[in-house]
Amino acid sequence: MPFRSKAWPMKIMIEMSPEHYDLLLSRVSRYSMAYVLLKNAMVSGGSAKANRIIEIACEESEANSLLHVAKALCPEAAIEIDKGVTLARPFQKIVGATHFATNRHGSLGGVRPIISLTDFDDLADILCG
Repeated sequence: MPFRSKAWPMKIMIEMSPEHYDLLLSRVSRYSMAYVLLKNAMVSGGSAKANRIIEIACEESEANSLLHVAKALCPEAAIEIDKGVTLARPFQKIVGATHFATNRHGSLGGVRPIISLTDFDDLADILCG
């Protein structure tokens, strides 16, 4: 299990079908944290509609909050969120890797280098050189 600390909360990736995403988004308040998390999701899977998937990168505590909301408002989406929480693993990419994706409105995401950390020693090496 990866190192977990309150100072460095674990980021996880929740994958959701566009149908369940849209359904949940339509049921949450525009002024809620759940709405913010959903609106910051990325669309991946290319141009083929059948291959699209919604990816929500969030902290484990945010994912649990989103799950709680989904259980009350949209059980269909709750199943997918629960899977992401249950199978939680750090959201990782190799340093310098590029991640291009479109958001829900079709605009290009951009380069998002994310450091892959497996334990505290890796973080210390990065911070201290």
